[in-house]
Amino acid sequence: MPSPFYRNPVAPGRLYDDEIAIADCLLRMAGYVAGGESFYSLAEACQDRYLDIALEESLRENRPVVTSRQAWAD
Repeated sequence: MPSPFYRNPVAPGRLYDDEIAIADCLLRMAGYVAGGESFYSLAEACQDRYLDIALEESLRENRPVVTSRQAWAD
């Protein structure tokens, strides 16, 4: 059973949360390129970008924007 707690993969490095996230992605990507398993699919990335675009639209137009699960996310 995996631990319910996140473990900093670059500890004891003193980094900000976003820097730790980038380092974690780079380490996981290196593992994937070396033949390991994928950790962030294209479908997930597309859905995240879709939500990012909706957020930008909401901020730009100062109104709520309704989103939905897209076909690629299935």
